[in-house]
Amino acid sequence: RIGRCDLYLLINGKTYNAGPVVNSKQWDSQGCFSPDGKYLYFVSNRKGGVGGKDIWRSEITKYGFLEPENLGPKINTKKNEVSPFLHPDNLTFYFASDGHVGMGDYDMYFSRRNNTQDEWKFVENMGYPINTHNVENSLVVSSDGKTAYYTSNNSGFGLEDIFIFELPERTQAHELSA
Repeated sequence: RIGRCDLYLLINGKTYNAGPVVNSKQWDSQGCFSPDGKYLYFVSNRKGGVGGKDIWRSEITKYGFLEPENLGPKINTKKNEVSPFLHPDNLTFYFASDGHVGMGDYDMYFSRRNNTQDEWKFVENMGYPINTHNVENSLVVSSDGKTAYYTSNNSGFGLEDIFIFELPERTQAHELSA
């Protein structure tokens, strides 16, 4: 173990620490691979960030991970960003934040880019009824670009429950054909 919380990889049924390039002495967690396998997106409170917990990414090469880069102030705020999810279209990025202008504690946001070489564009709040005055996070969107799953403490059986719903059209990712 390197830090307070580390990222691990499962390769051929065996678990490996992602190593000292990705893992810092701080909190590193919530990894998400880009669909093309070129990047590992993750959350960390390491030095050099914009706020508390920021979203970072590390390029993956045949030699291993490159030094992580912070996604910057378009995505990250002075507070916390968590739960990164890059849709399989590789153009639509979802995450939770308590720092962007929102409706409650943690809200869900998304950003798009035109192609994989572009920077992430303006961040948009996913709005009501996805976001409420409570906590919403950990959004995952299926390959159809419409069906989503997330956790919320707005209602349900426990502290945070998993909900399934169809995304409003403006927040949908591109559908992937078979």
